[in-house]
Amino acid sequence: MATTLWHSRNLYNNRLFRSFARSLCGDGSQWDCKITYSEEVEPLGTIGALDLIREQLDETFLVLNGDLVTDLDLRAFYRYHHEHKDLLTVGVTNKTVKVDLGVIETQDQQITNFYEKPSFDYQVSMGIYCMEPEILKHIPKAVPFGFDDLMYSMLDNKLPVHVYQHKGSWMDIGRPEDFQKAQELFQEANIPMLGL
Repeated sequence: MATTLWHSRNLYNNRLFRSFARSLCGDGSQWDCKITYSEEVEPLGTIGALDLIREQLDETFLVLNGDLVTDLDLRAFYRYHHEHKDLLTVGVTNKTVKVDLGVIETQDQQITNFYEKPSFDYQVSMGIYCMEPEILKHIPKAVPFGFDDLMYSMLDNKLPVHVYQHKGSWMDIGRPEDFQKAQELFQEANIPMLGL
């Protein structure tokens, strides 16, 4: 989904749940905005799908993965992006990854260290991006192109990419444990969604 939420124009692209999105959101009039739908015939990836709406992306825009739940303040994210004027800002959060096995380090076929079920902390992409229209020059037309492809291209070309650190709630509901947690939170009605 590419959008600047507080403007009156919203573009939505989702190959997998298009009829659900249309039935849920309609034309956007219930939120006093206009929603335009774009449909992929073949999967183009998170970033490659922007090619379908390339001509409509003439100002700063947001791209959000459709399988996330967050309380990120999109207005603050948008403002931060404009402060540094780069082509791309990536929303990031910290994530602890637990390894449910004993981890062994070796050298010359001998154990040098052992960690029982360790946890590692990483800074991860939230699947939320703020972009300038000029970034479209780095996105090929009509071919699959993921966020990973865009990152490799930006890094290879030494183009700066900023991150916006989010310390609040974020769940990737494509992951079973996050989906379960999101269901529980919704049932409790205890989480603001999308910073609105």
